[in-house]
Amino acid sequence: MDSKVTKPSPGKYVLMLTFSKEEEETERVRAARALGAKIKMPGFRPGKAPLEELLRHIDPQQLLDRVVRMLVKTHLAECIAKEGINPIIPPRIALKSLAPLSTEITLIERPDIQMSSPKKLTDPRKGINVTAKEIDTVIEELQKKESLKELTDELVKKHWEVPTVAEFKKQVEKSIYMRKQREGQQKQEQELFQNVVSAVKTKFPEELIEEEAQRMLENMLQRLSNDTQREQWLKKQEEHKDQFIKELNEEAEKQLKFQFGIAKLTKDMNISISHEEMQESITAFLQMFPQKEQENIREQCHPGGSAYQQLHWQKTIEKVKKELTPSAT
Repeated sequence: MDSKVTKPSPGKYVLMLTFSKEEEETERVRAARALGAKIKMPGFRPGKAPLEELLRHIDPQQLLDRVVRMLVKTHLAECIAKEGINPIIPPRIALKSLAPLSTEITLIERPDIQMSSPKKLTDPRKGINVTAKEIDTVIEELQKKESLKELTDELVKKHWEVPTVAEFKKQVEKSIYMRKQREGQQKQEQELFQNVVSAVKTKFPEELIEEEAQRMLENMLQRLSNDTQREQWLKKQEEHKDQFIKELNEEAEKQLKFQFGIAKLTKDMNISISHEEMQESITAFLQMFPQKEQENIREQCHPGGSAYQQLHWQKTIEKVKKELTPSAT
């Protein structure tokens, strides 16, 4: 086997593997035996037919695909280690020629992120004001719901278990304030996303963007409840396929900029999440579920689990937001 590596752009490597006739033939025989192991032919036990007989019953393209896959598997790890390449997505493998048998393998490393300082964030706690009119509007809606023409201490105690009208108004005011604060936090997260995306100047390889787009597409399909809905959704997207792919890739690039941008900011700001902080987040997360479900979910909360990774990401975002919010530092 001969190998040749080129680097057409930063973080992108193209590895050309050319296999000898002897290697190809050896792997061809193994592949034929493996594929033919379950083929039933008159006069022969499964897998015991002569090679020539097996080859007549095996799809040539299927055989070639297996030969290429196994040859690449045999040599790829060694070549990657030799060249010091650290891929972050599965390799792209393309057949280049049949004689001699050769493949072109595209490998993508973690990109070197170049970014400017992102803009500061707006403090979601600033400027929150609850007016008397807003309080009155909410109370009027609650009265209508309960068919009450007026409010008295006795009525608010009966319907909302609050001792007095004055205390009830304070609770309504607090709920409005909390709602506005949540809205401010959501707006701040959108602001963080836009600011980080705008700050990242790195150009990502198209292979990395396509990989992220594929992941996003799979997540979209998983959120649809059944196969019928998935088929209907895909059929609808097929009507504007080119536009859909374009928009999906654009969003994928933004997601990559945000993810890698946050990772760089975390490193530059020396942000870390302690074991104690993670345990606190995990405890709060588990309390959202009934006791009988917590044990099953707890498995996802160990390092490497999906819930653990999500909680770690949320905690990281919280700390980055704090660093970028002037009044919060």
